[in-house]
Amino acid sequence: ICQQIVSQSFQPFYWSPDEGRSEVDFIIQKSDQIIPIEVKSSENLKSRSLRVYYDKYLPKECIRTSLSPYILQDWMKNIPMYSFQQWVISNPYDYEGGSLSLTD
Repeated sequence: ICQQIVSQSFQPFYWSPDEGRSEVDFIIQKSDQIIPIEVKSSENLKSRSLRVYYDKYLPKECIRTSLSPYILQDWMKNIPMYSFQQWVISNPYDYEGGSLSLTD
């Protein structure tokens, strides 16, 4: 996932609050948005740390990538690992469940 982020010239950052009980794997700036990205390599989809980040900063988009299919929740999108690269190269809000909506 990090290689896919870097290959598109994004600078990935890591986030952990001062108390150190949470962590977000990657933070990137995509267009004018700061986007947290949590990577889950198993079917366990608990995203407590991502939720901590969301509650603190209220980003417009939170991304989790995992082995599971596309899932849209009220505060977060799960992007399947096999299509994460497609999300990285898309416009921030064009990706919907494995297909791109081409907009002007």
